[in-house]
Amino acid sequence: MDYLIALLFLAFLSRFTMALNAGADFDSYGHLCFIKEVKRQKIGPFGKIKINVVEGEDLRAPFVWHWIVGLFSYEKTLLTQRWINPTLDALYAIVIFLFS
Repeated sequence: MDYLIALLFLAFLSRFTMALNAGADFDSYGHLCFIKEVKRQKIGPFGKIKINVVEGEDLRAPFVWHWIVGLFSYEKTLLTQRWINPTLDALYAIVIFLFS
């Protein structure tokens, strides 16, 4: 059991140190745009959205993650983004370790 805690800690620490000083980049703002549009257009996690860009077409994608994160405020998402991915990656590492 100690090795699982150590793996969880190392996986989290390795990802968190990379995200510590990183700000929101182009990809982050793209996902925030998807979150905003999923919320504004009131679609479910598997709908299609219309992006307000020049010659934008309907975009159909599994917006499950965007829909879940959209339940929280925009500001809270920006503040907690550096904690979300390292936590999910650490949990993913534990799951992969247990299954292998």
